[in-house]
Amino acid sequence: MKLSYWRFLIPLAFQITIVASVALVPLSIVLTGKTVILRTTAFDPYELLRGYSQVLNYEFNLLENLKKLPGGKELEGNREFYLIFVAPKNTNSVPPLPWQPIEIVYTLPQNLPPDRVAIKGKLIGGYIADYGIEKIYIPETEREQINQAVNEANRKQEGAVEVKVGRSGQAILRSLWIGSSRYEF
Repeated sequence: MKLSYWRFLIPLAFQITIVASVALVPLSIVLTGKTVILRTTAFDPYELLRGYSQVLNYEFNLLENLKKLPGGKELEGNREFYLIFVAPKNTNSVPPLPWQPIEIVYTLPQNLPPDRVAIKGKLIGGYIADYGIEKIYIPETEREQINQAVNEANRKQEGAVEVKVGRSGQAILRSLWIGSSRYEF
C-alpha cells in the first residue's frame, strides 16, 4: 500500500498556516509599530488562575476624563473609538515622558503627523474604556522586585508603560517603566 505524502503535507501545512496567522498581527505590530509611552498606575497584583500580573489603570480609562477631550461628548454605550495621542516635546529623557491624549475620533485617522498616534478603544459597561493594554504578566523570577518597585511608583505616581501601536490602532504592551528602571516582557 503506497501512501501519498500529499495526504500528510496538505493538512500539516494548513495547520501551520492557521497557527502562524494568529501570531502574525501582534508580530507585525511589534516589528513595524510606533513606540508610545503612557503614564499608568498599577493595582490588583495577582490573579489566581493566570499567575502573577499587574492590572494597569490609565487616566484615559475613565469616561469622565474622556468626555473632557474634543470628540468625547459623543462617547457613550459600548462604542469603539480612537484616542489620539501627541508625543512630548522632549523625547530623550530617562524615564521617557508620556504621550498625552488630545482628541477622540470615531474612524481610524489615515494621515496623522509623525508626532501623533491613534489607539483603538472601546467602552465597557458604559463608563470604562478598554484598549487591550490593561494587563501585564510578570515573570516569576522578577515578581518581588517589580512588586516593590510598583508600590513605590504608585506612591510617587511615576509608573509608565511602553507600547507599540500598529496602523490599525491596536496596541501591544512591550515594557514597564518604574522610575528610571525598565522591565521588558
